[in-house]
Amino acid sequence: MRTAIDKAWVATAIGALALATSGVTAAALAWPESAPGRILNLAPSHEARASRLLGDASPSKEDLAQAQAETMRSLRSAPANATAWLRLAYIDSRRQEGLGAFGIAAMKRSYDAAPYGPDDTAWRLRFALNHWSRLDATTRLLVLNELRFALTHRRAATVQLAHDVSDSAGQVAVSLVLLEAE
Repeated sequence: MRTAIDKAWVATAIGALALATSGVTAAALAWPESAPGRILNLAPSHEARASRLLGDASPSKEDLAQAQAETMRSLRSAPANATAWLRLAYIDSRRQEGLGAFGIAAMKRSYDAAPYGPDDTAWRLRFALNHWSRLDATTRLLVLNELRFALTHRRAATVQLAHDVSDSAGQVAVSLVLLEAE
């Protein structure tokens, strides 16, 4: 008789622990600034904090540094997150005058994680084409391949993207790809 009670108690304790754990995890994901969100090392919590820090049109140097730190923590948990790699490229472009070597390396890593989006394609293409003159040949090839792929799958949106490019070299690149696709 006692063993049945012991088994029931153990099962109840395990169930209560599982319920409490799932509640804490849910709280951390829903409210990344909460105590559970700060304590648990969950990539989505780091992502949310980094995005919040970059929400301002002109983030401060401190916000950029904190966003980079949160993004790096996120990547330690989820290294195949293309959005996080792109965030590092964006931060790099905001910390100095244009995109630097660190940002270009982060952009390349975003292609390792997700070569053809789809979630990041429009933003990544716009960002890359607006920094075209700073990209190395390897990164340019990655961008051109994604641009061609996007034209076959989301033509109207990709053609519209050409109007958002301010870098003159990027404008030439997107125009040539559009001509090639006709």
